[in-house]
Amino acid sequence: PQFMLITLPLASMGYAISYLAFSLGSIALFIYASLTISKNRFAIALVAGPAVFLNLASGQNGLLTASLAALTLHYLYKKPLLSGSLMGLLCIKPQLLILFPLVLIFSRQWQVLLSFIISSICLAIGSTVVLGMDVWSAFLSGLAEAQHYLETVIPLARMPTVFALVRQAGGSLPLAYASHATVAAIALATLLQIWSRSQCLRIRASGLVAATLLISPYLFDYDLVWHLLPIAWLYQLGNNHGWRYGERLILCLTWMLLLYIKLILYLLTGKVILIGAVMSLALLWMTWRRATATH
Repeated sequence: PQFMLITLPLASMGYAISYLAFSLGSIALFIYASLTISKNRFAIALVAGPAVFLNLASGQNGLLTASLAALTLHYLYKKPLLSGSLMGLLCIKPQLLILFPLVLIFSRQWQVLLSFIISSICLAIGSTVVLGMDVWSAFLSGLAEAQHYLETVIPLARMPTVFALVRQAGGSLPLAYASHATVAAIALATLLQIWSRSQCLRIRASGLVAATLLISPYLFDYDLVWHLLPIAWLYQLGNNHGWRYGERLILCLTWMLLLYIKLILYLLTGKVILIGAVMSLALLWMTWRRATATH
């Protein structure tokens, strides 16, 4: 419902115009967010990432949610009220928001948490006032449809999750859910350890984004725009404090993942196995290693 409120003005436009307006607005916000967290020419590499072009071609909201996440984390210490307000806007994609309030409670960021609660409530009230109460019952009924879609006809080759990898390998639904839940639990435990061992914002933010992409089984390839955020933060850490073994390779492979998977692998084999979850784990491990080294 919150996302419907934000996109409501587009409904009065023709399809081509609304797509153009949404895409241009999303890429403009992502450019601003990239410049904000990078502050150098490396932002160009972020905007030119294959994930950005896939998101634009899909007409999806990955650029919008990644921008909100980047700015939320950038202002976490500097402007906590602004950070919490931006975090509240991430309610438009709740499966990517789950860990944010959790780490706020864990790190006792009460001012940010309060701002987040107020922002999310205001957005929900605005959606209800404009769209009516029925939008919430439709949303809740849609959750069951989404689960059915996930378990039956969903294109697994477009899903960068542990769930999809197990299903593509021929695993059963119970095995896929169990495997995904196990990895999600490991990601959560690793994230909390990262936040307890390091006060560095770049390390904490990188860990949070990497872990977020491992939590929900419902994730699509256009959401991998989020990978560009830890790439930016970890690149800065490497440049400023020296590189550790394998880090540059992980960042390069993550940046070009969709180019490799969607183009090269498909041309060679005719099949696509999206190993986004593997790269999310690699980024989380890379972040954990830096957090434990700085403890």
